[in-house]
Amino acid sequence: PDDKVEQIAEDIYLTLTENFGDKITAAQFAEKYGVSDTTVKSYFKTVYGYGFKEFQTKVRMEWAAKMLSTSNMKVGEISEAVGYARHTKFSKAFKAYYGETPLAYRRKSKMESAASAAKNKEEQSETNF
Repeated sequence: PDDKVEQIAEDIYLTLTENFGDKITAAQFAEKYGVSDTTVKSYFKTVYGYGFKEFQTKVRMEWAAKMLSTSNMKVGEISEAVGYARHTKFSKAFKAYYGETPLAYRRKSKMESAASAAKNKEEQSETNF
């Protein structure tokens, strides 16, 4: 890809990863760079290997998973934080991405975290003898 393609793709990448909670469309970048939204999507896919919407969803879902695992925020609050106006739409997207509901994911990650902490504590006590 030439410099223009890489510059536009990088701008999109940075914007989507830093502002994952905002409503961002390919049309906004098309207007900014004076190209069609199809061209914007093509540039992004050429450089990063993901479709525009696919990458946006990936970033949002990864942040949501992190928040579910590390915070006590409600699912509705997390869905808003990652750019979904309705938590039902978020929950559906999350389940499609991870294969389980946000609450099931949270329960599982909290249990895994507790099991990991217990294992680490057990290993530390064994090395103290």
